[in-house]
Amino acid sequence: MATTYEEILNLFRENDLQIKELLRSQQETDRKFQETDRNIKELLDAQKDTNRKLQDTDRKLNQLEKPFTSQWGKLMESLVEGDLVNLLIQRGIPIADTTTRLKGKRPDGSNYEFDIIAHNGEEMFLISPTHPRWLTGVTLRISEPSG
Repeated sequence: MATTYEEILNLFRENDLQIKELLRSQQETDRKFQETDRNIKELLDAQKDTNRKLQDTDRKLNQLEKPFTSQWGKLMESLVEGDLVNLLIQRGIPIADTTTRLKGKRPDGSNYEFDIIAHNGEEMFLISPTHPRWLTGVTLRISEPSG
């Protein structure tokens, strides 16, 4: 059976309709990709803004924390030191003097700080009012160098 001219024209028309539908579908896909790209860009911008705000909040919290913790430590030291010599003498520990906020550096490069040191020339007590074991005693033994 031979294909007629009319059948060939119908095939071309169907092919033309299919190509137009494919182009329309491709344009719709392109439009959706562009919309998705815009949404991703907006999300990335929002994430950058959120990260910047979080960093700013962290910085502000750190600035607020420093004075509070240092002032709290100073307050506790002042409260403890105020009557410390009398308290230790009442406990039978002969203390003559106190030294506060002795800071230094260890051989490994890390820092240390003694809040209060109560001493009498032979014994000293390290006091850290904010530490659970706030009073630690050490007896010093001084020996003459052998010659």
